[in-house]
Amino acid sequence: LIFWKMPEGAAANTSPLPAAVRCLAMSPDGKLLASAGEDMAIQLWDVATGKPGAKLVDHKDWINCVAFSGDGKQLASGSLDGTIRIWDVASAKKTAQLPAPPMPAPKVPVDPIPYTSIAFAPDGKTVAAGTQDGPIQFLTIADGKTVRTLPGHTAPPTALLFHPAGAVMVTV
Repeated sequence: LIFWKMPEGAAANTSPLPAAVRCLAMSPDGKLLASAGEDMAIQLWDVATGKPGAKLVDHKDWINCVAFSGDGKQLASGSLDGTIRIWDVASAKKTAQLPAPPMPAPKVPVDPIPYTSIAFAPDGKTVAAGTQDGPIQFLTIADGKTVRTLPGHTAPPTALLFHPAGAVMVTV
């Protein structure tokens, strides 16, 4: 985390972070910064010194968004766990938890699962394709049938390739 002195563009304070930060919010008076992300915690920072303050912990998954109330007394945080938590900034205590919205009814027909990566297999008769939900599928070019599925990715594979000799496939 780097606090920059503006408009000079000079680094005023730096601090290492325990995990990737996904979001930031500045209090309306400019005295506090809130950072949050993959460690499922909100870290409050003193903007003048760049020093960490209170740590707000209660989410069960990554935090994607934080926002201060207009008076700066409350902080809201939203997480991949589908919930919003409201915090009292002065006491660093959770004051409310808003539930996740209900899942929508299944669509008919269901939305297709998008492909995120693809490569021709060395045999030239099949393609290997990564899907949005993680698995790698091998599909025959002639009829589109799935002949093999490789689980393992917990996120969409973004790249897929074969070694020219065909003995190795690499996915990311």
